[in-house]
Amino acid sequence: MTTSKRARDFLIEIARCPNVDTCIDGSEAHPCHSIVSHQPLELRERHVPEPWNGRIDSPILFLSSNPSIDAAELFPDWSWSDDDIVDFFENRFGGGKRWAEGHLYPLLKNGERKRQWVSFWANVNKLAQELLRRPANPAIDYAMSEVVHCKSTSQSGVREALEECTQRYLDRLVAVSSARVIVLLGRHAGSIVRKRFDLQTEKSVTGPVRVGTLERTFVFLPHPNAHVKRTFKACLQDSELRRLQKLVSGGRPV
Repeated sequence: MTTSKRARDFLIEIARCPNVDTCIDGSEAHPCHSIVSHQPLELRERHVPEPWNGRIDSPILFLSSNPSIDAAELFPDWSWSDDDIVDFFENRFGGGKRWAEGHLYPLLKNGERKRQWVSFWANVNKLAQELLRRPANPAIDYAMSEVVHCKSTSQSGVREALEECTQRYLDRLVAVSSARVIVLLGRHAGSIVRKRFDLQTEKSVTGPVRVGTLERTFVFLPHPNAHVKRTFKACLQDSELRRLQKLVSGGRPV
Protein backbone atom coordinates (compact mmCIF):
# COMPACT_ATOMS: atom_id res chain seq x y z
CA MET A 1 0.00 0.00 0.00
CA THR A 2 2.77 2.40 0.84
CA THR A 3 6.48 2.33 0.15
CA SER A 4 7.63 1.70 3.71
CA LYS A 5 6.56 1.94 7.33
CA ARG A 6 8.84 4.96 7.67
CA ALA A 7 7.07 6.78 4.83
CA ARG A 8 3.64 5.76 6.10
CA ASP A 9 4.34 6.98 9.64
CA PHE A 10 5.72 10.26 8.33
CA LEU A 11 2.71 10.77 6.05
CA ILE A 12 0.36 10.37 9.02
CA GLU A 13 2.52 12.65 11.18
CA ILE A 14 2.10 15.48 8.66
CA ALA A 15 -1.61 14.82 8.10
CA ARG A 16 -2.27 14.95 11.84
CA CYS A 17 0.08 17.85 12.56
CA PRO A 18 -0.20 18.88 16.25
CA ASN A 19 0.06 22.56 15.30
CA VAL A 20 -3.54 22.40 14.10
CA ASP A 21 -4.82 21.49 17.57
CA THR A 22 -2.60 24.15 19.14
CA CYS A 23 -4.03 26.86 16.90
CA ILE A 24 -7.63 25.69 17.27
CA ASP A 25 -7.21 25.82 21.05
CA GLY A 26 -6.63 29.54 20.72
CA SER A 27 -2.91 30.18 20.28
CA GLU A 28 -3.21 33.29 18.11
CA ALA A 29 0.52 33.98 18.46
CA HIS A 30 1.41 30.69 16.75
CA PRO A 31 2.85 31.17 13.22
CA CYS A 32 0.34 28.67 11.83
CA HIS A 33 -2.67 30.44 13.30
CA SER A 34 -3.51 32.38 10.13
CA ILE A 35 -3.49 29.39 7.79
CA VAL A 36 -5.23 27.09 10.30
CA SER A 37 -7.95 29.72 10.74
CA HIS A 38 -8.63 29.58 7.01
CA GLN A 39 -10.78 26.46 7.61
CA PRO A 40 -13.65 25.70 10.05
CA LEU A 41 -12.57 25.00 13.62
CA GLU A 42 -14.56 21.76 13.80
CA LEU A 43 -12.10 18.94 13.02
CA ARG A 44 -14.66 16.86 11.12
CA GLU A 45 -15.13 19.77 8.74
CA ARG A 46 -11.42 20.40 8.19
CA HIS A 47 -9.24 19.03 5.42
CA VAL A 48 -6.12 17.53 6.99
CA PRO A 49 -2.70 18.95 6.05
CA GLU A 50 -1.59 17.45 2.74
CA PRO A 51 1.65 15.40 3.09
CA TRP A 52 2.18 14.57 -0.59
CA ASN A 53 0.33 13.10 -3.55
CA GLY A 54 1.64 10.07 -5.41
CA ARG A 55 4.47 7.70 -4.62
CA ILE A 56 7.21 9.21 -2.49
CA ASP A 57 9.61 6.63 -3.98
CA SER A 58 9.21 8.22 -7.44
CA PRO A 59 12.25 9.64 -9.28
CA ILE A 60 10.85 13.21 -9.36
CA LEU A 61 9.48 15.34 -6.53
CA PHE A 62 7.65 18.61 -7.24
CA LEU A 63 7.41 21.11 -4.36
CA SER A 64 5.17 24.18 -4.43
CA SER A 65 3.91 26.65 -1.79
CA ASN A 66 0.79 25.06 -0.24
CA PRO A 67 -2.25 23.11 -1.44
CA SER A 68 -5.32 25.01 -2.51
CA ILE A 69 -8.70 24.10 -1.02
CA ASP A 70 -12.05 23.24 -2.55
CA ALA A 71 -14.75 22.65 0.06
CA ALA A 72 -16.75 20.50 -2.39
CA GLU A 73 -13.94 17.97 -2.87
CA LEU A 74 -13.96 14.61 -1.12
CA PHE A 75 -10.79 14.94 0.94
CA PRO A 76 -9.56 13.40 4.21
CA ASP A 77 -10.78 15.10 7.35
CA TRP A 78 -9.76 14.34 10.91
CA SER A 79 -12.34 11.57 11.28
CA TRP A 80 -10.72 9.40 8.60
CA SER A 81 -8.71 6.35 9.62
CA ASP A 82 -4.95 6.34 9.15
CA ASP A 83 -5.25 3.61 6.51
CA ASP A 84 -7.71 5.62 4.41
CA ILE A 85 -5.58 8.75 4.70
CA VAL A 86 -2.52 6.83 3.49
CA ASP A 87 -4.48 5.27 0.63
CA PHE A 88 -5.82 8.66 -0.46
CA PHE A 89 -2.47 10.41 -0.71
CA GLU A 90 -0.26 7.53 -1.87
CA ASN A 91 -2.80 6.20 -4.38
CA ARG A 92 -4.68 9.35 -5.31
CA PHE A 93 -3.90 8.90 -9.00
CA GLY A 94 -4.01 5.12 -9.15
CA GLY A 95 -3.32 1.93 -7.23
CA GLY A 96 -6.00 2.25 -4.54
CA LYS A 97 -9.53 3.62 -4.61
CA ARG A 98 -10.45 5.89 -7.53
CA TRP A 99 -9.84 9.28 -5.96
CA ALA A 100 -9.15 11.11 -9.22
CA GLU A 101 -10.44 10.49 -12.72
CA GLY A 102 -7.91 10.51 -15.52
CA HIS A 103 -5.29 11.96 -13.16
CA LEU A 104 -6.97 15.37 -13.43
CA TYR A 105 -10.53 15.34 -12.05
CA PRO A 106 -10.97 14.92 -8.27
CA LEU A 107 -13.92 13.17 -6.67
CA LEU A 108 -16.50 15.43 -5.01
CA LYS A 109 -18.43 14.82 -1.79
CA ASN A 110 -21.63 14.28 -3.79
CA GLY A 111 -20.05 11.30 -5.55
CA GLU A 112 -19.55 13.07 -8.88
CA ARG A 113 -16.31 14.03 -10.57
CA LYS A 114 -15.29 17.65 -10.78
CA ARG A 115 -16.08 18.81 -14.31
CA GLN A 116 -13.12 21.18 -14.58
CA TRP A 117 -9.68 19.64 -14.38
CA VAL A 118 -7.12 20.81 -11.84
CA SER A 119 -4.86 23.04 -13.92
CA PHE A 120 -1.96 22.71 -11.47
CA TRP A 121 -2.00 18.91 -11.86
CA ALA A 122 -2.13 19.23 -15.64
CA ASN A 123 0.78 21.66 -15.75
CA VAL A 124 2.94 19.53 -13.44
CA ASN A 125 2.21 16.50 -15.60
CA LYS A 126 3.50 18.38 -18.65
CA LEU A 127 6.69 19.22 -16.77
CA ALA A 128 7.16 15.57 -15.83
CA GLN A 129 6.74 14.59 -19.47
CA GLU A 130 9.53 16.99 -20.40
CA LEU A 131 11.90 15.24 -18.02
CA LEU A 132 10.80 11.68 -18.80
CA ARG A 133 10.46 12.24 -22.58
CA ARG A 134 7.27 10.15 -22.58
CA PRO A 135 3.73 10.34 -21.17
CA ALA A 136 3.98 10.71 -17.39
CA ASN A 137 1.83 8.76 -14.95
CA PRO A 138 1.39 10.61 -11.61
CA ALA A 139 0.59 7.32 -9.90
CA ILE A 140 4.16 6.09 -10.30
CA ASP A 141 6.41 8.63 -12.07
CA TYR A 142 6.46 11.58 -9.66
CA ALA A 143 5.16 12.92 -6.37
CA MET A 144 3.79 16.38 -5.57
CA SER A 145 4.12 18.09 -2.22
CA GLU A 146 4.45 21.54 -0.67
CA VAL A 147 6.63 23.49 1.73
CA VAL A 148 3.53 24.41 3.77
CA HIS A 149 1.09 21.53 4.14
CA CYS A 150 -2.11 23.20 5.38
CA LYS A 151 -4.63 24.14 2.71
CA SER A 152 -5.86 27.63 1.90
CA THR A 153 -6.87 29.76 -1.07
CA SER A 154 -4.52 32.22 -2.78
CA GLN A 155 -1.63 31.07 -0.53
CA SER A 156 -3.29 32.74 2.46
CA GLY A 157 -1.20 32.25 5.63
CA VAL A 158 1.76 30.70 3.80
CA ARG A 159 4.23 33.48 4.57
CA GLU A 160 3.53 33.32 8.32
CA ALA A 161 3.68 29.49 8.52
CA LEU A 162 6.65 28.99 6.18
CA GLU A 163 9.50 28.82 8.72
CA GLU A 164 7.58 26.67 11.22
CA CYS A 165 6.29 24.15 8.70
CA THR A 166 9.57 23.72 6.86
CA GLN A 167 11.58 23.43 10.07
CA ARG A 168 9.23 20.68 11.22
CA TYR A 169 8.89 18.70 7.99
CA LEU A 170 10.90 19.79 4.93
CA ASP A 171 14.26 18.15 5.61
CA ARG A 172 12.61 14.84 6.47
CA LEU A 173 10.28 15.05 3.47
CA VAL A 174 13.21 15.33 1.09
CA ALA A 175 15.13 12.63 2.99
CA VAL A 176 12.27 10.11 2.81
CA SER A 177 11.81 10.79 -0.90
CA SER A 178 13.61 8.68 -3.50
CA ALA A 179 13.73 11.59 -5.94
CA ARG A 180 17.03 12.43 -7.57
CA VAL A 181 15.47 15.54 -9.10
CA ILE A 182 13.49 17.95 -6.90
CA VAL A 183 11.65 20.72 -8.73
CA LEU A 184 10.76 23.88 -6.80
CA LEU A 185 7.73 25.67 -8.21
CA GLY A 186 7.34 29.33 -7.39
CA ARG A 187 8.91 31.92 -5.10
CA HIS A 188 7.87 30.56 -1.70
CA ALA A 189 9.13 27.05 -2.36
CA GLY A 190 12.32 28.21 -4.05
CA SER A 191 13.39 30.70 -1.40
CA ILE A 192 12.84 28.46 1.61
CA VAL A 193 14.57 25.47 -0.01
CA ARG A 194 17.62 27.59 -0.82
CA LYS A 195 17.68 28.66 2.84
CA ARG A 196 17.03 25.26 4.44
CA PHE A 197 19.67 23.45 2.37
CA ASP A 198 22.13 26.34 2.25
CA LEU A 199 22.09 26.55 -1.54
CA GLN A 200 24.14 29.69 -1.93
CA THR A 201 23.50 30.25 -5.61
CA GLU A 202 20.78 31.74 -7.77
CA LYS A 203 21.27 29.20 -10.54
CA SER A 204 18.17 27.47 -11.89
CA VAL A 205 19.82 24.06 -11.41
CA THR A 206 21.81 23.30 -8.26
CA GLY A 207 23.45 20.10 -7.14
CA PRO A 208 24.02 17.36 -6.60
CA VAL A 209 23.50 17.94 -2.85
CA ARG A 210 23.34 15.02 -0.43
CA VAL A 211 20.09 14.96 1.54
CA GLY A 212 19.37 11.77 3.43
CA THR A 213 21.08 8.89 1.67
CA LEU A 214 20.88 10.29 -1.87
CA GLU A 215 22.42 13.01 -4.01
CA ARG A 216 19.67 15.43 -5.08
CA THR A 217 19.60 18.00 -7.86
CA PHE A 218 17.35 21.00 -7.21
CA VAL A 219 15.62 22.82 -10.06
CA PHE A 220 13.93 26.21 -9.64
CA LEU A 221 11.02 27.11 -11.93
CA PRO A 222 8.17 29.63 -11.87
CA HIS A 223 4.87 28.42 -10.43
CA PRO A 224 2.92 26.39 -13.05
CA ASN A 225 0.05 28.88 -12.89
CA ALA A 226 2.31 31.92 -13.40
CA HIS A 227 1.84 33.98 -16.56
CA VAL A 228 5.47 33.61 -17.64
CA LYS A 229 7.54 31.05 -19.50
CA ARG A 230 7.73 28.14 -17.10
CA THR A 231 8.79 24.96 -18.92
CA PHE A 232 12.18 23.33 -18.48
CA LYS A 233 13.05 24.06 -22.11
CA ALA A 234 12.17 27.74 -21.72
CA CYS A 235 13.97 28.22 -18.40
CA LEU A 236 17.06 26.01 -18.65
CA GLN A 237 19.99 25.54 -20.97
CA ASP A 238 19.82 22.49 -23.22
CA SER A 239 22.74 20.88 -21.38
CA GLU A 240 20.97 21.33 -18.03
CA LEU A 241 17.78 19.74 -19.32
CA ARG A 242 19.68 16.78 -20.77
CA ARG A 243 21.40 16.25 -17.41
CA LEU A 244 18.07 16.19 -15.59
CA GLN A 245 16.59 13.81 -18.14
CA LYS A 246 19.51 11.47 -17.64
CA LEU A 247 19.08 11.58 -13.86
CA VAL A 248 15.39 10.60 -13.95
CA SER A 249 16.03 7.91 -16.55
CA GLY A 250 18.39 6.09 -14.19
CA GLY A 251 21.55 7.34 -15.86
CA ARG A 252 20.67 6.18 -19.40
CA PRO A 253 21.96 8.48 -22.16
CA VAL A 254 19.54 11.09 -23.47
